[in-house]
Amino acid sequence: MTPEQRIVVEIGPGDNPMSKKTRPEITSDRYLTLDSDRWALSEVGSDNERIRAHMGGLPFTDSTIDEIWAMNVFGEIIIKGSSVRDYSSEHYINELSRVLKPCGKLFIGEFYWRPAHIRYLAFEDFGFELVPYVGNDIYEFIDKMNLNLKIDADGFKKLSATDPYFLELTKAHQSQ
Repeated sequence: MTPEQRIVVEIGPGDNPMSKKTRPEITSDRYLTLDSDRWALSEVGSDNERIRAHMGGLPFTDSTIDEIWAMNVFGEIIIKGSSVRDYSSEHYINELSRVLKPCGKLFIGEFYWRPAHIRYLAFEDFGFELVPYVGNDIYEFIDKMNLNLKIDADGFKKLSATDPYFLELTKAHQSQ
């Protein structure tokens, strides 16, 4: 019997895919990058499976994804005023929950633009358990995830108008 195929999706990688580039140990059978922007997908590189789609309607069957990364995505949509600002934050979180497998992981990080309200959404209403990493805890997340980020406290301040954060969300065993 062969092990089940792992699928990792990175949403909105732009020209700097976060998870695969910074976590070389990712061993998923499929690493997918999804962006609504054709140019951004062309910059990702040819070693990733690229999908042009909108986060408001993910092109995946329910409960099929093991891990999702969304770094600086909500800031692009909500704060900066992206062209994909068609839905509420709750709609996006619900859509992400829909495609994640039970016990799947969702990682949200904001260190350029910071839509503060994302951190305070009632993630449990979408079937998630939340572990936030804010302030100095961001370094715990970077170490825990073995991220190859060479950013110090001053670097983060330069990148973000306010304090950066990472959210680690685990989907419940069964849909709620």
